[in-house]
Amino acid sequence: MDKTIRKENMRKGRVGRRLISVLLAFNLFITAFSGIVFFHYQPAKAADKATEIWIETRGHRLLPDEDVVLSDSSVTLDLKTTGTSYADTSLYEVRWRILDVDQQAFVTLEPNQINCVVKSKKPGRAHITIQVIDKSDTSGGVLDSTSVDVVVKFGIDTSSDDTKFKYMYDDDSDRSLVMYTTDPTYDLGLNYGQAKDAQWTSANEEVVFVEQSGENAGRVRAIGAGFTTITATFNPSAGEKYTATLDVYVIPQASKTNGNWDKRPRISVESGEYIYTDTNFSQNAEVVRSKIYWSVKREKGAGETEELANSAGKTSDDISVSPASSTSNMMQITGLAGDYYIDIYAFNPAHASDITELGSTTGNEYCRVFLTIKSGIKNKDVVLGIGDKLNLAESYNMKEKDFIDTFSVTLAMDKMGGASASNYASLNSDKTIVTALREGKVVATMKIKAGKINYVKGLLGLSVDDKILDEDGKEVDYFNTVIQIVDGITLAPSTVTI
Repeated sequence: MDKTIRKENMRKGRVGRRLISVLLAFNLFITAFSGIVFFHYQPAKAADKATEIWIETRGHRLLPDEDVVLSDSSVTLDLKTTGTSYADTSLYEVRWRILDVDQQAFVTLEPNQINCVVKSKKPGRAHITIQVIDKSDTSGGVLDSTSVDVVVKFGIDTSSDDTKFKYMYDDDSDRSLVMYTTDPTYDLGLNYGQAKDAQWTSANEEVVFVEQSGENAGRVRAIGAGFTTITATFNPSAGEKYTATLDVYVIPQASKTNGNWDKRPRISVESGEYIYTDTNFSQNAEVVRSKIYWSVKREKGAGETEELANSAGKTSDDISVSPASSTSNMMQITGLAGDYYIDIYAFNPAHASDITELGSTTGNEYCRVFLTIKSGIKNKDVVLGIGDKLNLAESYNMKEKDFIDTFSVTLAMDKMGGASASNYASLNSDKTIVTALREGKVVATMKIKAGKINYVKGLLGLSVDDKILDEDGKEVDYFNTVIQIVDGITLAPSTVTI
Protein backbone atom coordinates (compact mmCIF):
# COMPACT_ATOMS: atom_id res chain seq x y z
CA MET A 1 0.00 0.00 0.00
CA ASP A 2 2.80 2.41 0.91
CA LYS A 3 4.59 1.50 -2.31
CA THR A 4 1.48 2.20 -4.27
CA ILE A 5 1.09 5.59 -2.64
CA ARG A 6 4.74 6.46 -3.23
CA LYS A 7 4.50 5.50 -6.92
CA GLU A 8 1.41 7.63 -7.28
CA ASN A 9 3.14 10.59 -5.64
CA MET A 10 6.19 10.15 -7.88
CA ARG A 11 3.93 10.06 -10.96
CA LYS A 12 2.16 13.23 -9.88
CA GLY A 13 5.51 14.92 -9.25
CA ARG A 14 6.69 14.10 -12.76
CA VAL A 15 3.45 15.45 -14.22
CA GLY A 16 3.80 18.62 -12.15
CA ARG A 17 7.36 19.16 -13.25
CA ARG A 18 6.38 18.65 -16.88
CA LEU A 19 3.52 21.13 -16.46
CA ILE A 20 5.89 23.68 -14.97
CA SER A 21 8.31 23.13 -17.87
CA VAL A 22 5.52 23.60 -20.39
CA LEU A 23 4.35 26.76 -18.64
CA LEU A 24 7.89 28.14 -18.57
CA ALA A 25 8.39 27.39 -22.28
CA PHE A 26 5.04 28.96 -23.14
CA ASN A 27 5.95 32.03 -21.15
CA LEU A 28 9.25 32.35 -22.99
CA PHE A 29 7.45 31.96 -26.35
CA ILE A 30 4.89 34.62 -25.51
CA THR A 31 7.65 37.00 -24.43
CA ALA A 32 9.63 36.45 -27.63
CA PHE A 33 6.52 36.73 -29.80
CA SER A 34 5.53 39.93 -28.09
CA GLY A 35 8.96 41.34 -28.84
CA ILE A 36 8.64 40.38 -32.44
CA VAL A 37 5.23 42.00 -32.70
CA PHE A 38 6.48 45.15 -31.01
CA PHE A 39 9.44 45.36 -33.37
CA HIS A 40 7.36 45.04 -36.53
CA TYR A 41 4.33 47.14 -35.63
CA GLN A 42 5.72 49.95 -33.57
CA PRO A 43 3.98 53.12 -34.90
CA ALA A 44 6.20 55.72 -36.66
CA LYS A 45 7.34 58.60 -34.53
CA ALA A 46 7.43 62.23 -35.62
CA ALA A 47 10.82 63.73 -36.28
CA ASP A 48 12.31 66.42 -34.14
CA LYS A 49 10.82 69.90 -34.50
CA ALA A 50 11.82 72.04 -37.47
CA THR A 51 14.80 74.32 -37.01
CA GLU A 52 12.75 77.29 -38.20
CA ILE A 53 9.07 77.97 -38.84
CA TRP A 54 7.35 80.90 -40.58
CA ILE A 55 4.35 81.99 -42.67
CA GLU A 56 4.33 82.89 -46.37
CA THR A 57 1.61 84.47 -48.48
CA ARG A 58 1.75 84.89 -52.27
CA GLY A 59 5.37 83.72 -52.13
CA HIS A 60 6.33 86.44 -49.66
CA ARG A 61 7.91 85.45 -46.36
CA LEU A 62 6.36 87.47 -43.55
CA LEU A 63 8.71 89.34 -41.29
CA PRO A 64 8.26 89.16 -37.51
CA ASP A 65 5.22 91.24 -36.49
CA GLU A 66 4.28 91.82 -40.18
CA ASP A 67 0.54 91.83 -40.80
CA VAL A 68 -1.24 90.22 -43.72
CA VAL A 69 -3.46 92.88 -45.26
CA LEU A 70 -6.53 91.28 -46.82
CA SER A 71 -8.39 93.55 -49.22
CA ASP A 72 -9.61 90.63 -51.37
CA SER A 73 -12.19 88.02 -50.51
CA SER A 74 -9.52 85.50 -49.50
CA VAL A 75 -5.83 84.86 -49.07
CA THR A 76 -3.86 81.63 -48.64
CA LEU A 77 -1.34 81.31 -45.80
CA ASP A 78 1.43 78.72 -46.11
CA LEU A 79 3.29 77.22 -43.15
CA LYS A 80 6.97 76.91 -44.11
CA THR A 81 9.82 75.21 -42.27
CA THR A 82 13.48 74.37 -42.58
CA GLY A 83 14.39 70.76 -42.03
CA THR A 84 11.30 68.90 -40.88
CA SER A 85 8.13 69.34 -42.92
CA TYR A 86 4.78 69.15 -41.15
CA ALA A 87 2.86 68.07 -44.24
CA ASP A 88 2.48 64.42 -43.17
CA THR A 89 -0.97 64.16 -41.56
CA SER A 90 -0.15 60.72 -40.10
CA LEU A 91 2.62 62.25 -37.98
CA TYR A 92 1.44 65.79 -37.33
CA GLU A 93 -1.69 67.75 -36.73
CA VAL A 94 -1.49 71.43 -37.65
CA ARG A 95 -4.07 73.57 -35.89
CA TRP A 96 -5.07 76.97 -37.30
CA ARG A 97 -7.26 78.82 -34.82
CA ILE A 98 -8.61 82.21 -33.82
CA LEU A 99 -8.79 82.04 -30.05
CA ASP A 100 -10.53 85.38 -29.57
CA VAL A 101 -14.23 84.77 -30.25
CA ASP A 102 -14.86 88.43 -31.16
CA GLN A 103 -12.16 88.30 -33.85
CA GLN A 104 -13.91 85.38 -35.53
CA ALA A 105 -16.39 87.96 -36.88
CA PHE A 106 -13.73 89.31 -39.26
CA VAL A 107 -12.50 86.15 -41.05
CA THR A 108 -13.19 82.46 -41.45
CA LEU A 109 -10.49 79.79 -41.69
CA GLU A 110 -10.39 76.84 -44.09
CA PRO A 111 -7.27 74.92 -42.96
CA ASN A 112 -5.61 72.13 -44.91
CA GLN A 113 -2.64 70.99 -42.82
CA ILE A 114 0.23 73.33 -43.82
CA ASN A 115 -2.03 75.69 -45.80
CA CYS A 116 -5.00 77.75 -44.71
CA VAL A 117 -7.41 79.83 -46.79
CA VAL A 118 -8.46 82.92 -44.86
CA LYS A 119 -11.74 84.43 -46.07
CA SER A 120 -12.76 87.97 -45.24
CA LYS A 121 -16.10 88.68 -43.56
CA LYS A 122 -15.82 92.34 -42.55
CA PRO A 123 -13.07 94.89 -41.86
CA GLY A 124 -11.12 94.18 -38.68
CA ARG A 125 -8.07 92.41 -37.21
CA ALA A 126 -7.83 88.70 -36.39
CA HIS A 127 -4.92 87.00 -34.60
CA ILE A 128 -4.37 83.47 -35.93
CA THR A 129 -2.32 80.91 -33.97
CA ILE A 130 -0.73 77.91 -35.65
CA GLN A 131 0.23 74.90 -33.54
CA VAL A 132 1.95 71.69 -34.63
CA ILE A 133 0.99 68.60 -32.60
CA ASP A 134 3.16 65.46 -32.59
CA LYS A 135 0.66 62.61 -32.97
CA SER A 136 3.12 60.09 -31.61
CA ASP A 137 3.27 61.99 -28.33
CA THR A 138 0.42 60.62 -26.23
CA SER A 139 0.56 63.65 -23.98
CA GLY A 140 -0.58 65.78 -26.93
CA GLY A 141 2.11 68.38 -26.44
CA VAL A 142 2.74 71.22 -28.90
CA LEU A 143 5.82 70.50 -31.00
CA ASP A 144 6.02 73.88 -32.73
CA SER A 145 3.96 77.07 -33.06
CA THR A 146 3.76 80.50 -34.64
CA SER A 147 1.13 83.18 -35.23
CA VAL A 148 0.08 85.89 -37.66
CA ASP A 149 -2.33 88.83 -37.72
CA VAL A 150 -4.68 89.26 -40.68
CA VAL A 151 -6.07 92.75 -41.15
CA VAL A 152 -9.20 92.85 -43.31
CA LYS A 153 -9.56 96.11 -45.22
CA PHE A 154 -12.50 97.00 -47.41
CA GLY A 155 -11.52 96.32 -51.00
CA ILE A 156 -12.55 95.43 -54.53
CA ASP A 157 -12.08 91.69 -54.82
CA THR A 158 -9.20 90.71 -57.16
CA SER A 159 -8.80 87.09 -56.03
CA SER A 160 -11.59 85.56 -58.10
CA ASP A 161 -10.06 85.48 -61.61
CA ASP A 162 -6.34 85.18 -62.35
CA THR A 163 -6.95 85.88 -66.05
CA LYS A 164 -8.39 89.31 -65.27
CA PHE A 165 -6.45 90.41 -62.19
CA LYS A 166 -2.66 90.55 -62.36
CA TYR A 167 0.40 92.06 -60.74
CA MET A 168 1.52 94.32 -63.58
CA TYR A 169 4.90 95.39 -62.19
CA ASP A 170 7.38 93.53 -60.01
CA ASP A 171 6.88 95.93 -57.11
CA ASP A 172 3.07 95.96 -57.21
CA SER A 173 1.49 95.08 -53.87
CA ASP A 174 -2.01 94.80 -55.36
CA ARG A 175 -3.38 93.24 -58.49
CA SER A 176 -4.91 95.29 -61.29
CA LEU A 177 -7.82 94.64 -63.62
CA VAL A 178 -6.57 93.92 -67.16
CA MET A 179 -8.95 94.35 -70.10
CA TYR A 180 -9.12 94.86 -73.87
CA THR A 181 -11.64 96.92 -75.76
CA THR A 182 -12.77 93.73 -77.48
CA ASP A 183 -13.61 92.08 -74.11
CA PRO A 184 -17.18 91.62 -72.86
CA THR A 185 -18.24 93.57 -69.78
CA TYR A 186 -16.92 92.38 -66.42
CA ASP A 187 -18.70 92.45 -63.04
CA LEU A 188 -16.58 93.56 -60.09
CA GLY A 189 -17.24 92.42 -56.54
CA LEU A 190 -16.32 93.47 -53.00
CA ASN A 191 -14.72 91.63 -50.11
CA TYR A 192 -17.40 93.06 -47.80
CA GLY A 193 -20.91 93.85 -48.90
CA GLN A 194 -22.62 93.54 -52.27
CA ALA A 195 -21.52 95.40 -55.41
CA LYS A 196 -25.07 96.64 -55.98
CA ASP A 197 -25.04 98.36 -52.58
CA ALA A 198 -21.92 100.43 -53.38
CA GLN A 199 -21.33 103.53 -55.49
CA TRP A 200 -18.85 103.11 -58.34
CA THR A 201 -16.91 105.69 -60.40
CA SER A 202 -14.27 105.65 -63.14
CA ALA A 203 -11.54 108.29 -63.13
CA ASN A 204 -11.45 108.29 -66.96
CA GLU A 205 -14.45 107.16 -68.96
CA GLU A 206 -12.40 107.27 -72.17
CA VAL A 207 -10.62 104.20 -70.75
CA VAL A 208 -13.36 102.33 -68.86
CA PHE A 209 -16.98 102.94 -68.00
CA VAL A 210 -18.46 101.45 -64.80
CA GLU A 211 -22.12 101.20 -63.85
CA GLN A 212 -22.39 103.49 -60.85
CA SER A 213 -25.38 102.02 -59.01
CA GLY A 214 -28.33 99.66 -59.29
CA GLU A 215 -28.48 95.94 -59.98
CA ASN A 216 -25.55 96.17 -62.44
CA ALA A 217 -23.39 98.37 -60.23
CA GLY A 218 -19.72 97.53 -60.63
CA ARG A 219 -20.11 96.30 -64.22
CA VAL A 220 -17.09 97.49 -66.23
CA ARG A 221 -16.81 98.08 -69.99
CA ALA A 222 -13.47 98.83 -71.66
CA ILE A 223 -13.77 101.95 -73.86
CA GLY A 224 -10.24 102.72 -75.05
CA ALA A 225 -6.60 101.83 -74.45
CA GLY A 226 -5.01 103.42 -71.41
CA PHE A 227 -4.79 103.38 -67.62
CA THR A 228 -7.23 104.61 -64.98
CA THR A 229 -8.68 103.79 -61.56
CA ILE A 230 -12.11 102.66 -60.39
CA THR A 231 -13.41 103.69 -56.95
CA ALA A 232 -16.04 101.87 -54.89
CA THR A 233 -17.71 103.52 -51.89
CA PHE A 234 -19.81 101.48 -49.42
CA ASN A 235 -21.98 102.78 -46.56
CA PRO A 236 -23.30 99.69 -44.74
CA SER A 237 -24.83 101.72 -41.90
CA ALA A 238 -24.97 105.18 -40.39
CA GLY A 239 -21.49 106.31 -39.45
CA GLU A 240 -19.80 103.58 -41.51
CA LYS A 241 -18.12 104.45 -44.80
CA TYR A 242 -15.58 102.40 -46.72
CA THR A 243 -13.72 103.34 -49.91
CA ALA A 244 -11.48 101.26 -52.15
CA THR A 245 -9.74 101.80 -55.49
CA LEU A 246 -8.67 99.47 -58.27
CA ASP A 247 -6.10 100.14 -61.00
CA VAL A 248 -7.32 99.26 -64.49
CA TYR A 249 -5.18 98.71 -67.60
CA VAL A 250 -6.87 98.54 -70.99
CA ILE A 251 -4.12 97.00 -73.11
CA PRO A 252 -3.72 98.71 -76.51
CA GLN A 253 -4.50 96.99 -79.78
CA ALA A 254 -3.76 98.16 -83.31
CA SER A 255 -4.83 97.72 -86.91
CA LYS A 256 -4.43 99.23 -90.37
CA THR A 257 -8.14 99.79 -90.83
CA ASN A 258 -9.30 101.51 -87.60
CA GLY A 259 -11.08 98.29 -86.62
CA ASN A 260 -10.51 94.54 -86.41
CA TRP A 261 -8.25 95.20 -83.42
CA ASP A 262 -5.39 92.84 -82.71
CA LYS A 263 -2.83 92.56 -79.92
CA ARG A 264 -0.17 91.19 -82.31
CA PRO A 265 -1.01 92.54 -85.77
CA ARG A 266 1.22 92.22 -88.83
CA ILE A 267 0.92 95.40 -90.85
CA SER A 268 2.58 96.52 -94.11
CA VAL A 269 2.52 100.20 -95.07
CA GLU A 270 4.06 102.56 -97.54
CA SER A 271 6.12 105.27 -95.91
CA GLY A 272 3.70 108.05 -95.02
CA GLU A 273 0.68 105.84 -94.40
CA TYR A 274 -1.18 105.44 -91.09
CA ILE A 275 -1.90 102.75 -88.55
CA TYR A 276 -4.53 103.01 -85.79
CA THR A 277 -4.75 102.25 -82.07
CA ASP A 278 -7.94 101.65 -80.11
CA THR A 279 -7.51 104.75 -77.96
CA ASN A 280 -10.65 106.81 -77.41
CA PHE A 281 -11.03 110.60 -77.42
CA SER A 282 -14.80 111.01 -77.25
CA GLN A 283 -14.56 113.45 -74.34
CA ASN A 284 -11.13 114.97 -75.12
CA ALA A 285 -10.23 114.17 -71.53
CA GLU A 286 -6.65 113.14 -72.17
CA VAL A 287 -4.12 113.41 -75.01
CA VAL A 288 -2.77 110.32 -76.73
CA ARG A 289 0.66 110.45 -75.05
CA SER A 290 -1.10 110.36 -71.67
CA LYS A 291 -2.95 107.20 -72.67
CA ILE A 292 -0.33 105.09 -74.41
CA TYR A 293 3.43 104.85 -74.73
CA TRP A 294 5.14 103.42 -77.80
CA SER A 295 8.64 102.19 -78.49
CA VAL A 296 9.95 101.45 -82.01
CA LYS A 297 12.50 98.64 -82.21
CA ARG A 298 14.45 96.64 -84.74
CA GLU A 299 16.28 93.34 -84.53
CA LYS A 300 20.03 93.69 -84.36
CA GLY A 301 20.94 90.00 -84.38
CA ALA A 302 21.37 87.14 -81.91
CA GLY A 303 17.74 87.53 -80.86
CA GLU A 304 18.30 91.04 -79.51
CA THR A 305 16.52 94.26 -80.41
CA GLU A 306 17.51 97.92 -80.34
CA GLU A 307 15.21 100.82 -79.62
CA LEU A 308 15.16 103.38 -82.40
CA ALA A 309 12.49 105.83 -81.25
CA ASN A 310 9.79 106.27 -78.62
CA SER A 311 6.96 108.56 -77.62
CA ALA A 312 9.05 110.11 -74.83
CA GLY A 313 11.16 112.02 -77.37
CA LYS A 314 13.75 109.62 -78.75
CA THR A 315 14.02 110.02 -82.55
CA SER A 316 15.60 108.15 -85.42
CA ASP A 317 16.56 108.91 -89.01
CA ASP A 318 15.29 105.47 -89.97
CA ILE A 319 11.67 105.64 -88.78
CA SER A 320 9.17 108.02 -87.22
CA VAL A 321 5.81 107.29 -85.56
CA SER A 322 3.75 110.47 -85.17
CA PRO A 323 0.14 110.92 -84.00
CA ALA A 324 -2.00 112.78 -86.53
CA SER A 325 -2.93 115.09 -83.61
CA SER A 326 -2.76 115.06 -79.83
CA THR A 327 -6.27 113.62 -79.64
CA SER A 328 -6.19 111.17 -82.54
CA ASN A 329 -5.81 107.42 -82.70
CA MET A 330 -4.13 107.75 -86.14
CA MET A 331 -0.34 107.29 -86.17
CA GLN A 332 1.64 108.17 -89.27
CA ILE A 333 4.54 105.90 -90.19
CA THR A 334 7.43 107.37 -92.17
CA GLY A 335 10.78 105.76 -92.67
CA LEU A 336 13.10 103.49 -94.55
CA ALA A 337 11.93 100.13 -95.83
CA GLY A 338 12.38 97.23 -93.48
CA ASP A 339 10.90 95.28 -90.61
CA TYR A 340 10.24 96.92 -87.25
CA TYR A 341 8.42 96.34 -83.99
CA ILE A 342 6.18 98.96 -82.43
CA ASP A 343 5.50 98.03 -78.80
CA ILE A 344 2.53 99.96 -77.38
CA TYR A 345 1.79 100.11 -73.65
CA ALA A 346 -1.05 101.44 -71.51
CA PHE A 347 0.60 104.46 -69.88
CA ASN A 348 0.56 104.64 -66.07
CA PRO A 349 2.18 107.93 -64.96
CA ALA A 350 3.37 106.30 -61.73
CA HIS A 351 5.55 104.00 -63.84
CA ALA A 352 6.75 106.49 -66.44
CA SER A 353 10.39 105.55 -65.77
CA ASP A 354 9.86 101.79 -66.19
CA ILE A 355 6.89 101.68 -68.54
CA THR A 356 8.41 98.92 -70.71
CA GLU A 357 8.49 96.60 -67.69
CA LEU A 358 4.69 96.51 -67.83
CA GLY A 359 3.54 92.89 -67.61
CA SER A 360 7.03 91.62 -66.80
CA THR A 361 5.53 89.43 -64.07
CA THR A 362 2.77 88.07 -66.30
CA GLY A 363 4.13 88.56 -69.81
CA ASN A 364 2.82 90.09 -72.98
CA GLU A 365 0.64 92.79 -71.39
CA TYR A 366 1.27 95.14 -74.29
CA CYS A 367 0.57 95.40 -78.01
CA ARG A 368 3.32 94.52 -80.49
CA VAL A 369 2.88 95.62 -84.10
CA PHE A 370 5.01 93.62 -86.51
CA LEU A 371 5.50 96.45 -89.00
CA THR A 372 6.92 96.33 -92.50
CA ILE A 373 7.56 99.56 -94.36
CA LYS A 374 7.41 98.65 -98.01
CA SER A 375 10.27 99.38 -100.36
CA GLY A 376 10.28 101.11 -103.71
CA ILE A 377 11.84 97.98 -105.20
CA LYS A 378 10.97 97.69 -108.89
CA ASN A 379 12.48 98.01 -112.32
CA LYS A 380 13.33 101.66 -112.94
CA ASP A 381 14.51 104.01 -115.68
CA VAL A 382 16.76 106.86 -114.54
CA VAL A 383 18.51 109.72 -116.37
CA LEU A 384 21.87 111.00 -115.05
CA GLY A 385 24.14 113.76 -116.16
CA ILE A 386 27.87 113.11 -116.45
CA GLY A 387 29.35 113.30 -112.96
CA ASP A 388 26.02 112.72 -111.21
CA LYS A 389 25.48 109.91 -108.68
CA LEU A 390 22.59 107.54 -108.06
CA ASN A 391 22.22 106.05 -104.58
CA LEU A 392 20.65 102.66 -105.26
CA ALA A 393 19.70 102.07 -101.59
CA GLU A 394 17.88 105.42 -101.41
CA SER A 395 16.13 104.72 -104.72
CA TYR A 396 14.66 101.62 -103.05
CA ASN A 397 13.95 103.53 -99.80
CA MET A 398 16.32 101.23 -97.95
CA LYS A 399 19.01 101.68 -95.34
CA GLU A 400 22.41 101.12 -96.99
CA LYS A 401 23.36 98.22 -94.71
CA ASP A 402 20.01 96.59 -95.36
CA PHE A 403 20.46 97.05 -99.12
CA ILE A 404 23.96 95.53 -99.00
CA ASP A 405 22.69 92.55 -97.00
CA THR A 406 19.85 91.98 -99.44
CA PHE A 407 21.25 92.53 -102.93
CA SER A 408 24.36 91.85 -104.98
CA VAL A 409 24.84 94.55 -107.66
CA THR A 410 26.42 94.37 -111.11
CA LEU A 411 26.77 96.93 -113.94
CA ALA A 412 26.44 96.03 -117.60
CA MET A 413 26.02 97.88 -120.89
CA ASP A 414 22.55 98.12 -122.36
CA LYS A 415 22.62 96.92 -125.97
CA MET A 416 26.03 98.42 -126.78
CA GLY A 417 27.91 95.42 -128.04
CA GLY A 418 31.12 94.51 -126.27
CA ALA A 419 31.71 97.85 -124.61
CA SER A 420 32.66 97.77 -120.95
CA ALA A 421 30.16 99.30 -118.52
CA SER A 422 33.06 100.55 -116.37
CA ASN A 423 33.90 103.06 -119.14
CA TYR A 424 30.47 104.67 -118.71
CA ALA A 425 29.68 104.33 -115.01
CA SER A 426 31.30 103.13 -111.82
CA LEU A 427 30.19 101.50 -108.57
CA ASN A 428 31.61 102.43 -105.18
CA SER A 429 33.18 99.73 -103.02
CA ASP A 430 29.87 99.01 -101.22
CA LYS A 431 28.11 98.77 -104.57
CA THR A 432 25.40 101.17 -103.48
CA ILE A 433 26.26 104.30 -105.51
CA VAL A 434 26.53 104.57 -109.30
CA THR A 435 28.57 107.48 -110.72
CA ALA A 436 27.93 108.55 -114.35
CA LEU A 437 31.22 108.91 -116.35
CA ARG A 438 30.27 109.39 -120.01
CA GLU A 439 27.27 109.38 -122.30
CA GLY A 440 25.70 105.99 -122.80
CA LYS A 441 23.25 103.55 -121.26
CA VAL A 442 24.06 101.05 -118.53
CA VAL A 443 21.98 98.64 -116.46
CA ALA A 444 22.42 98.13 -112.71
CA THR A 445 21.11 94.68 -111.79
CA MET A 446 20.13 94.01 -108.15
CA LYS A 447 20.04 90.25 -107.62
CA ILE A 448 18.40 89.01 -104.42
CA LYS A 449 20.86 87.18 -102.20
CA ALA A 450 20.27 83.64 -100.97
CA GLY A 451 17.94 83.52 -97.98
CA LYS A 452 16.53 86.99 -98.67
CA ILE A 453 13.68 86.12 -101.05
CA ASN A 454 10.98 86.12 -98.36
CA TYR A 455 12.34 89.34 -96.88
CA VAL A 456 12.05 91.06 -100.26
CA LYS A 457 8.55 89.66 -100.69
CA GLY A 458 7.66 91.30 -97.39
CA LEU A 459 9.09 94.63 -98.54
CA LEU A 460 6.92 94.33 -101.62
CA GLY A 461 3.81 93.58 -99.53
CA LEU A 462 3.71 89.99 -100.78
CA SER A 463 3.17 86.82 -98.77
CA VAL A 464 5.80 84.09 -98.67
CA ASP A 465 3.61 82.03 -101.00
CA ASP A 466 3.49 84.77 -103.64
CA LYS A 467 5.92 85.00 -106.55
CA ILE A 468 7.99 87.99 -107.61
CA LEU A 469 7.01 88.69 -111.21
CA ASP A 470 8.35 91.10 -113.82
CA GLU A 471 6.24 93.18 -116.18
CA ASP A 472 5.77 90.15 -118.45
CA GLY A 473 4.55 87.91 -115.62
CA LYS A 474 7.80 85.99 -115.42
CA GLU A 475 9.09 84.92 -112.00
CA VAL A 476 12.38 86.69 -111.24
CA ASP A 477 14.88 87.09 -108.40
CA TYR A 478 16.37 90.39 -109.57
CA PHE A 479 15.51 93.98 -110.47
CA ASN A 480 17.03 96.29 -113.09
CA THR A 481 17.62 100.01 -113.05
CA VAL A 482 18.34 101.28 -116.57
CA ILE A 483 20.53 104.41 -116.39
CA GLN A 484 20.64 106.79 -119.38
CA ILE A 485 23.71 109.01 -119.07
CA VAL A 486 23.53 112.33 -120.94
CA ASP A 487 25.55 115.50 -121.05
CA GLY A 488 24.23 118.78 -119.63
CA ILE A 489 20.88 118.06 -117.98
CA THR A 490 19.31 119.20 -114.69
CA LEU A 491 17.99 116.29 -112.66
CA ALA A 492 15.32 116.02 -109.98
CA PRO A 493 16.99 115.92 -106.54
CA SER A 494 14.43 113.39 -105.30
CA THR A 495 15.78 110.89 -107.79
CA VAL A 496 19.50 111.60 -107.84
CA THR A 497 22.06 112.39 -105.19
CA ILE A 498 24.49 115.04 -106.55
